[in-house]
Amino acid sequence: MPSVNQSEKTISMKIAFCGPGQSGKTTAVEFIRAQRGLKEQKAVEADDDAENPSGHSGDETKTFKKYMFQLGNVKGFKVFVTMITVPGMIFHKAERGMLLQDVDAVVFVADSHPERVYANKVMLEQIREMLYEETRGDLSKVTFVLMYNKRDLPNATPIDEMEKFNIWKIPYVEATARTGEGVNDAFKKAVQGVLTRL
Repeated sequence: MPSVNQSEKTISMKIAFCGPGQSGKTTAVEFIRAQRGLKEQKAVEADDDAENPSGHSGDETKTFKKYMFQLGNVKGFKVFVTMITVPGMIFHKAERGMLLQDVDAVVFVADSHPERVYANKVMLEQIREMLYEETRGDLSKVTFVLMYNKRDLPNATPIDEMEKFNIWKIPYVEATARTGEGVNDAFKKAVQGVLTRL
């Protein structure tokens, strides 16, 4: 649950951008960061993932990006967001678990490249398993949004095929993170999902 401070009239939430390696998590977060005029932060060691349009993985590190900012006001409360990217490579499981602690929403950035569909499925299952443990079996405490990224690829996997791994019927947004299309829509869905649980 987001942190609510009644005396200071603040609501604080944590939103994690997750997904397989090079799906475009950092590209999406940096788009939001730039739109809000935030100073770019150096990656912290612990992304695997400046977006790779080809869909193939390359050299990836285990760093992440983290931004904290005031989003706005809701019913007299100031809303603060901590936004992070979560490493996507399989051998970064420990780092993912650490970064997902106390998370309120997940924007899962899925790669539309045909060769990455299975990687999307595996990673989403892993993220949900980790959060199942983190929430002690109550995934209703976490808002999920799927961001089907790289929809501009000429061979992008059709949405009906992408939806086959979305057995939980998570709401989705079509996006092209490198241009920003759909990124804010996914972010807003995540924020709204958290606020509706208050």
